[in-house]
Amino acid sequence: MMKSIGGWLILVFLVVLCLPGVAAEKTEIVFIGGTWRLDRVTVPGDFVVTRAIELFEEANPDVKVKVEVYPFRELFQVLEVKFGAGSEVPDVYDLDSPLNASYAVRGYSLPLNEYVTQEELEKFYPATVQAATWDGKLYSLPLGNFYPGAVLQ
Repeated sequence: MMKSIGGWLILVFLVVLCLPGVAAEKTEIVFIGGTWRLDRVTVPGDFVVTRAIELFEEANPDVKVKVEVYPFRELFQVLEVKFGAGSEVPDVYDLDSPLNASYAVRGYSLPLNEYVTQEELEKFYPATVQAATWDGKLYSLPLGNFYPGAVLQ
């Protein structure tokens, strides 16, 4: 009798695992970025961002990065609507440095100081670190077109 019940439990368990939405799913995080390329909307920075996402997903196999890309001239309107509505808020987003303080004040950004060491920040040009900082806290990574080649290594 116990063998029969055990067999049924295993069968039920296997069937439940095969049902959509029941089996363990990957955690999805959303990255929103912008591009100046009007001929195709693709991941910003193509190689650098694409490679960073690949490396992140390899290091975190239980996480999937969903990428949303908008023409750069529309990016901040999209972000304002999403943050203002409080729905579909991205986990990670492309941000123009002059907007750091505005996003931080409104609670759209979180300080990153605990995740980035001073040694890592010294690899960037000081002006880009300053632009990424507000009220003594680092709110974005000083990337974009203003980094020495050593950062990518």
